[in-house]
Amino acid sequence: ITTTTNYDTIIHDYYPYSVLEQDNEKISHFSYGLIILNYAQTSVSKLLTKSLWSNAKIRACADGGTNILKDHTFSLISSLNDKTQFIPDYINGDMDSITESSRIYYNQFNVPFIYTPDQNATDFVKCLKIMLDQTQKSKLDMIYIFSTFGGRFDQAMSNIHTLYLYPTLQLYLVTDEDITFLLKPGHNHIHIKSSLRGDYCSLLPIAESTNVITNGLKWNLNNDTELNFHSLISSSNTYDENLLKSDIIDYVHIYTEKYLVWSMTYNSSHSHR
Repeated sequence: ITTTTNYDTIIHDYYPYSVLEQDNEKISHFSYGLIILNYAQTSVSKLLTKSLWSNAKIRACADGGTNILKDHTFSLISSLNDKTQFIPDYINGDMDSITESSRIYYNQFNVPFIYTPDQNATDFVKCLKIMLDQTQKSKLDMIYIFSTFGGRFDQAMSNIHTLYLYPTLQLYLVTDEDITFLLKPGHNHIHIKSSLRGDYCSLLPIAESTNVITNGLKWNLNNDTELNFHSLISSSNTYDENLLKSDIIDYVHIYTEKYLVWSMTYNSSHSHR
C-alpha cells in the first residue's frame, strides 16, 4: 500500500498481520490472494483459517502444496460443515509432487489443474504468474504465500529470490515462525500492532548493501551504518518499548536506499480458526 504525505514523500505501508488475524477494521480495505507451497505444513496448520481462506479474492496451490491443503482440510474435517470451504481456484506446477489421492480429491470439485512443465521457473513463480494474469482487472493489494524456511536451503533462497523478481508486489512469505517480505527503496511503515505480533525482527541486505535509517526498534540504525553481508546485518532485533506502548503510532519506520528484506516473527497462539 503506497501513500503520499503533504510533503510529497512516498510512503510504503505494510500490514502483514491484519489479514492473517482477520482484523475486521482493516480487512475490508484489502484485496488479497493466497498461495500454498510444498512443505508448508507448519505455517498452514498455525495460520490458515476458514475466514482467511474464504475472504481471499483468489486461492491457489503450487504442485505439492495441494497435498498440504488436503491434509489441512482433513485435519479440520470435524469442524467443517462443508468440505468445499478449502477448495482452491486452481492448482498448477509440473505436477511431480502432487499425490494421486490429492488429484482425485480435487478433481471431484472440478478444480482446474494447470500443467506448467517449464523447468526455468519454480512452481512458486508459475503459480504467481497465473494469479497475476487472472486478477489483471482487479488488482490485488497483497499475496500471502504459505511456505517454509526449514528443510532445503536452496528452496528457501529461491523463495527469497522470487521477492526480488516481483519487487513492486507485496508478497508475504508466511513460514514456520516468520513473515518475510521486501521493503522498497524509500520510506516504509510496517504496522505491527496486532495480537499476532512476535518478539523479533530483522533487516537483511540480501541482494546488495544499503544504508538504512530506522525508528521504532530497540536497536535503531542511522544513515552512517551500512548493512551488508561482509560486515553487518540486523538480526534478532526487536521493538522499542515506547512504540509498543504508544496509542498514536503503530508502525516501525524504515528508510532504505535499496531493496531490503524484512522478517518478523508471529505469535500463532493468538490465531483462530
